[in-house]
Amino acid sequence: MKMPNMVLLKHTLRMDNMAWQNYLMRLLMLVIITFSIAQAQIASSVSVGMRAPGLLFFQVVATINMVFVSVFAIGLFSTAITEEKESESLSLLMMTGISPLGMLLSKGASKFISGMMLVLAQFPFTVLSVTLGGISLKQVITAYIIIIAYMFMLCNLALFFSVFSKKSSEAGSFTLGSIILFFVLCGNVSVLQFINPFIKLDEVLGTGYTGFYLDLCSISNILLGLFFFMLALGSFNRFTREKGEGVPVMQKVTHSKKKIFKIIKMERPWKNALAWKEFHFVGGGWTIFLFSYFLMFLCLFLICYFGFYEARGRAWNEMLESIPYSLFFLGLLFFSIKLIYLASRMFGSEVWDKTLQEIVILPISLRMIVIQKMKGGFVMLLPSLSFLVVGFFLILLSGKIPLEISEGMFLGLSYILLYVLKFVFFLYVVVYMSLSVKYAVIIISFLVASVISMLIGIPGTALIFIGSIGFGIYGGLILMIISILISVGSYVIAILIAHRMTRSKLMAVIENCGM
Repeated sequence: MKMPNMVLLKHTLRMDNMAWQNYLMRLLMLVIITFSIAQAQIASSVSVGMRAPGLLFFQVVATINMVFVSVFAIGLFSTAITEEKESESLSLLMMTGISPLGMLLSKGASKFISGMMLVLAQFPFTVLSVTLGGISLKQVITAYIIIIAYMFMLCNLALFFSVFSKKSSEAGSFTLGSIILFFVLCGNVSVLQFINPFIKLDEVLGTGYTGFYLDLCSISNILLGLFFFMLALGSFNRFTREKGEGVPVMQKVTHSKKKIFKIIKMERPWKNALAWKEFHFVGGGWTIFLFSYFLMFLCLFLICYFGFYEARGRAWNEMLESIPYSLFFLGLLFFSIKLIYLASRMFGSEVWDKTLQEIVILPISLRMIVIQKMKGGFVMLLPSLSFLVVGFFLILLSGKIPLEISEGMFLGLSYILLYVLKFVFFLYVVVYMSLSVKYAVIIISFLVASVISMLIGIPGTALIFIGSIGFGIYGGLILMIISILISVGSYVIAILIAHRMTRSKLMAVIENCGM
């Protein structure tokens, strides 16, 4: 590398090391590990047949790390180049003589090193799982190699989409779609299952693992990462070349005879201008709307065909019976992901683009601004919502869900309500964090919400533990119901507090804008 390239890499690493967000994430991960140790110890005490609390503890930590790495790729890795494009500083950096290779190494390697250090900082604490029993040091090291190899692949995948896209939101959306497609293929096509890190991690954490530290899954993920890096390097000049130096380029308006192109290219603003702005500038417009349908139908086809017909050899009628469940869970997955994304961009895009002042001076109340922005976001949710509703009604019509009132149904509905409240609370945390930090909003929100959820769950876990010791079956059931009610009430209070804090934070940001 030339000297300017090395200087840029050192500067980026130094700035990342000084950022308070990294220290906050390390602290939150340490808190999560501490609670995971306590949870594993309590679970081993409650369950008589459980004799491996160390294995349970490390399984929880490894799963959190895998989810964390995926979110890290979507929220942070995908901004490596697009953050320079959005601030219009990429051309200035290239004028210093930095080559495309040096730019990718400087921006991409710094993000990867930050993520890798965050994961490796847990290693001394997770070695305690060997002391707790049920897992060996070799399994712990192999699991961390799988996680880092998976991170390397996602880092370079997001780096390619960061080069390809003009905005961070587009790069994150493409990265998310690619991750979902990757796991749909690797989870259902038997030939590709060897590169699935979740399947390999489950195998490594099984009893009696005697494989190698660096296995085929890790090697294939590293090779895929190198492939995406070379793809980003080869396309860097093409997708980062600017058309002009601040001069707007005149484009010829073409009157297409096809209606679909009229909808996409020549649509006028809606009556609710803020809803139109939210739909097109935050949600991606009709292009992302149609792409969402295409991606969900593609995932549905791959799941049904490979997962239920070819790989498992089921008959077509059995495959058709699985379609409602696939529709429902695909719709739920995409619906949740889009809600999280829209929450992170509710006011965050205006705050950091410094356009919030122009919106606030409109002659409408803050509540109407929020409502109109939610209307624009609701249109983006229609593809996933349609899958969710159709799948739900098809499952009801199949008659496989018992509708009679029973103890199990009450507990099931209680847990569903609890998870809905958890998700709503998480959305409030995302909105609040989007007003406080510019990058890694979803990652920090995920860690903060996880820690608060663990704190809220302490009373319920204590009641279940007490009930399992000396209150018998019925006493334990009553204490479990009480713990669920306490958790529901705690989340309702947490949501109200988060709503108040988010509103106060937004008003403070508006006042700082000079309003």
